[in-house]
Amino acid sequence: MSRYPNGLPSGYPHAFYGKEIANKAAVTASSILDAVTEHYRANNDTDIVTGTTEG
Repeated sequence: MSRYPNGLPSGYPHAFYGKEIANKAAVTASSILDAVTEHYRANNDTDIVTGTTEG
């Protein structure tokens, strides 16, 4: 929601979301990144998760 603050009824995102929701969002984002990393590692495609490239 914070990307499009005009999508809120009125006010600013910080008026609607507190630290608890921010922490939950950060934990969820971390879980998603862990799952994506594991997927690429399981498929031996680690360049995307290590940031290395050939060439």
